Amino acid sequence: MSHAAFAGPPGGLDSLSPHAYRAQPALVSDWIGGGSLLGGMGIQVGDGLANDDWRGVGATSGALLLTGGLTELTKVLSSRRRPYTWDPSVSAYGVQGYCRESAPVRADDCKSFFSGHTALTAASVFSTVHSMQRRGQLSTPRARTLAYSGAALLTVSTASMRVLAGKHYVSDVAVGALVGGGIGMAIPGLFYRAE
Repeated sequence: MSHAAFAGPPGGLDSLSPHAYRAQPALVSDWIGGGSLLGGMGIQVGDGLANDDWRGVGATSGALLLTGGLTELTKVLSSRRRPYTWDPSVSAYGVQGYCRESAPVRADDCKSFFSGHTALTAASVFSTVHSMQRRGQLSTPRARTLAYSGAALLTVSTASMRVLAGKHYVSDVAVGALVGGGIGMAIPGLFYRAE
């Protein structure tokens, strides 16, 4: 990409992201994301204790580890600046090539792509729900619809709060949701093979 591509904030859907840091949505995203991780793992541990079957714990742990590693690698390689760095009150404002040509004030300023909160939330909730389905705990279409809708709602809620917090662009959270959700759906298949 040319340096001109980094001369200003992205356009299109990404222009919907506020260029200011907002602490309250950031905190809400931490709570939703953290609660989703703890809740998903809690369901898997509970099933492991009740049935002496720890495949669910392995599936969700594996999904989280793979998602976390891929997220961090992508953040480092892409060095995309966060929306809040375009706020006139931030020292990075107006600095051309920030994240590309100069050392950022904070390393986190340059870790926008893709959203780790969104990806990890999606990986946790979708791996948990898919594991439950593989165990036969979601035997009716209504139960599956409710479970997957809940997983999607938690993912979208986390993603929305990250955008509102000025921490991510819309494309960051969309890719995070796809990556985390995809990994969360794929990994349980490695643990719950047809018997």
